[in-house]
Amino acid sequence: MSTETLQLNSEHQRRRNQLKLLAIFAVAGVPVILAMLMYFGSFAIPTGKTNKGELIAPALSLAAFGLQPTSDGLYKETQGKWLLIQTGSGECDVVCQDMAHTARQVNILMAREQGRVARVFMTPDEQTFRSVLAEDYPELQYLPIDHKVQAALPRIINSEANSTWQLWISDPLGNVILHYDTSHSGYDLKDDLKKLLKLSNIG
Repeated sequence: MSTETLQLNSEHQRRRNQLKLLAIFAVAGVPVILAMLMYFGSFAIPTGKTNKGELIAPALSLAAFGLQPTSDGLYKETQGKWLLIQTGSGECDVVCQDMAHTARQVNILMAREQGRVARVFMTPDEQTFRSVLAEDYPELQYLPIDHKVQAALPRIINSEANSTWQLWISDPLGNVILHYDTSHSGYDLKDDLKKLLKLSNIG
């Protein structure tokens, strides 16, 4: 074999080794580069919270609403479903009626998942429900709540409620995890509930 051939083979081998070395550095370096971009440039990092409603942490139990758990620690009122709970007292005014309508429309918008959700109306005065909502909302379940318990709920979660009427989301295990008042839109409620149903296998 000639000297020239040996030199060509040697050069070819050297280039192959260089390419292998570059490949090794690339594999090791890409994660480092991405980490730097994420840390210094907020690249690919979600900013801000993803929930639209007020997150309740730690979650309230339905016992805070005056409901009593069964021997297994669950609540028969949930019927194994996610709950949209409306609370308030006094006259079911325009705010109250709009909130009930919003909850129903959001429930319907869950499409195939709407059967996983139930709606509950809790007020100290059952007549408020019977006279205004019962006929138009046959699937809306009424549950009584003590006036003092109802009034204390926003304070328990340190919320400055802007209305006596509030909406809450409870999971099928009886954990109340999100709160809404009139500052939130129906789209906020819809987006949160849709995410919860998508991420959860319960209910």
